[in-house]
Amino acid sequence: SDVSEQTQSSKKKWGWAGRKERVRARLKVLSSLNNIVEVNDKQEEARLNAESLNKALQVTHFRPDARWKRGWDTTILVVTFYYFMVVPLNAVIPRKPTLGEMLVELILSLLLLAHIYVNFNTALIVGKNKFVVDGKRVIRLTYARSWLTLDLLAA
Repeated sequence: SDVSEQTQSSKKKWGWAGRKERVRARLKVLSSLNNIVEVNDKQEEARLNAESLNKALQVTHFRPDARWKRGWDTTILVVTFYYFMVVPLNAVIPRKPTLGEMLVELILSLLLLAHIYVNFNTALIVGKNKFVVDGKRVIRLTYARSWLTLDLLAA
């Protein structure tokens, strides 16, 4: 009986059933290797995203998530609200502006022109993986198609 079991197990090992087991074992090994590759791919993707962000910084682009950029955007928002209030008032109540008012208007107009320059040179963050797009052509075309017209009218 012992001999027949060994014969049966050897048949299984080297027969069709044994081949299935070997294939399953290889698939299991490949699956575990695939998981390792996926983890490495995610790490590589994170590394590439970090490298692209660093590359965007090394070129003459601005980081869109920088602290100063948030302050800049807030300043531009305040300037925009100022224009929303002052321009209609000047249209309704015509009067000659003082030198100080003209100086403020000039400074605010220069800020809006500088805002156009900043937007033309701010890298884009795209997708949920936050991939940084730092190609000058892509940045400028995206800005030209979206906000440039409004920013020129505001300036």
